[in-house]
Amino acid sequence: MKFNPKCSGMIIPITTMEGYTAGAQIRLDQPVNNRKYLWFSSVNENMGVSPGSPIGFAGDSAAETVYITEGYLKAVVSHCLSGKSFAGVAGANISSGISALFEKLKRNGTTTIAECYDMDKYSNEYVEKGCLKMCDTAKSFGFKVRRMKWNTGEKGIDDYLYALKKSKDQDQN
Repeated sequence: MKFNPKCSGMIIPITTMEGYTAGAQIRLDQPVNNRKYLWFSSVNENMGVSPGSPIGFAGDSAAETVYITEGYLKAVVSHCLSGKSFAGVAGANISSGISALFEKLKRNGTTTIAECYDMDKYSNEYVEKGCLKMCDTAKSFGFKVRRMKWNTGEKGIDDYLYALKKSKDQDQN
């Protein structure tokens, strides 16, 4: 692959609940136009394709509770820090694929969806709108929905879980 220097960064595979790679994102070393992530895609090439907006999954696909957050890397980090099952949507307002995810989770025995969108959901109307749309969709599938809230000093669930782990580690020393 030949990368443009503007696109240098870490490649993040997007893994489905079945364990397949559905796409990849590049976590840019230097944000471009305030974007930290780009899809690894050939969409702008002759006969190129878009990855769409796959939903990534980390954890047990038959978990009683599945946590939904913004971003696949955040979902993976949160799973690693907590051991809980996380799905990561490409962005707060990206809802494509969520119904298919909920259908699979329902079949697998999941009963509760825990919404873990970033804490700016309380100050950014666009994030809140996407968050509420996801919650309404979950309810339409018969899931119990829990909206998670944590210290607003930590924007994302991954940041919050890391702060908890760090605090716990310091208490043990």
